[in-house]
Amino acid sequence: MPSRHCLIRLALVVLALSLLPSAAGAETKARSFELGAFYTYVHFDGETQLQYRWTPSLLVGYNFTKKHGVEVMGTMGTATPWLGSSFTTDFSIFRLGYVRNFSPKEKITSLFRMGVGRWASNPEHVSPREDPNGVEIPLDLEAPLNNDQHFLFYLGGGVRVLIKDWNALRLAGT
Repeated sequence: MPSRHCLIRLALVVLALSLLPSAAGAETKARSFELGAFYTYVHFDGETQLQYRWTPSLLVGYNFTKKHGVEVMGTMGTATPWLGSSFTTDFSIFRLGYVRNFSPKEKITSLFRMGVGRWASNPEHVSPREDPNGVEIPLDLEAPLNNDQHFLFYLGGGVRVLIKDWNALRLAGT
């Protein structure tokens, strides 16, 4: 049985290919805004011991010219440890960056993005659980004692498939 990641990739490729014939004569326009709602796959580093998560994101972008723009993106969600749900951790990622659109007069536009941001986590502290007989059950993992915030620098790229002047499908990685 193929993994879930392979199936998701395959579904995205099939969706993108099915939308190509419906692409109108749209192009990336100068002095235009981009608003987007995404599902972002957040891959935590091994030190956090948190499960990877699909979570919603919002993007606001502005193209100064057909080729150059800026974007602000926010991602917020909740994750639990790999070894059980002994505690939950709220996390947020905010990014501000530059976007370079390649071949902006085409229906399919590749893009490069880079910028800076902040990654923060806020674990919920819980006390040990008790079973019905009143015996304390130890937690699987200890929750970190403090909130954690880090500066980040990101690089990425992607593809934007323009469907209409006001509508596009975007697949990107950072």
